[in-house]
Amino acid sequence: MIQWAIVIVIVISLILGIYAAVLINNLRNKYKIAFLDSFLYYQLLVLIFGVYGILGNIIIHEILPKFDVIKSNIEAIAHFFPFISTPFIIVAWFMIIKMTGELLKRNRPQYVATIYFLLVTAAFLIYGLAIKRMPEYNHLDYQILKQKVIIVFYSIEITIATYIIIRVLIKGLKEKSKKKEQFVIRFAILFGIINILKAIALHFSGFHWIVGLYFIFLFFSGIIPLVFLTRIYLADNSFDYIDFSNVQEDLYSKFKITKREREIIEEICKGKTNKQIADELFISLQTVKDHTHNIFVKTGVKNRVQLSRKFS
Repeated sequence: MIQWAIVIVIVISLILGIYAAVLINNLRNKYKIAFLDSFLYYQLLVLIFGVYGILGNIIIHEILPKFDVIKSNIEAIAHFFPFISTPFIIVAWFMIIKMTGELLKRNRPQYVATIYFLLVTAAFLIYGLAIKRMPEYNHLDYQILKQKVIIVFYSIEITIATYIIIRVLIKGLKEKSKKKEQFVIRFAILFGIINILKAIALHFSGFHWIVGLYFIFLFFSGIIPLVFLTRIYLADNSFDYIDFSNVQEDLYSKFKITKREREIIEEICKGKTNKQIADELFISLQTVKDHTHNIFVKTGVKNRVQLSRKFS
């Protein structure tokens, strides 16, 4: 009965995690905003790590003891799965850091990436050395290593969540849009709460199998509240994140605007007369008039004011 409960919870958690990724991808396709790319990659990488690292570890502990495999080999194989999938979670954590900068529309300090990859790479190598020495371990050593891995894992997640919250509180409070300010602050705090709950569940997962299942559920599907928070915000405020230079490029492509016509559109949007445009681009006044007429025909506008509104 317990095994069926475990299987059901794992399957539901995976389905919800995949559902969250689908929702993010739908938002990404609809709004074409940079931070949604990072958000999607984060969730996909988390799912990959979870399937290989966490579920792989559980499956090995369930299957190999039935074949009388010695304890040291079981533990070495079980730890090998999270080890080989560690690069996925390392990149996933970095994607959420990257996403924070995109949420705030501010560049991430370069030293943050350097420090981050130095520290996690060191932890990854130490973990690999520990696994290599596992055949020499006794039962107590296995438990100590497992606890250390757990502590390092959730310590990194809480550190990242703390960094995100601090950065958002410092930079996010300077946002001109009150709704955007509230969104990024709520996103950061909710992300922090989810990671704290995950850390508590992971730390006490050895006390009872239900606590372990609670961690698995949070790991795969805990991001769903963040997805709904993002979807609700973008429904009315997506313009806060739209890159208008990309919008212009889409319009130029849509109406098959030539390079010279682009230059004339840009000058018209600045409020310049045909004579001023001719002088600026070193072309005749008649050429400007001809291009302007062609632009009006292509875009379906009737005057310069309508054109400016369309491309500004």
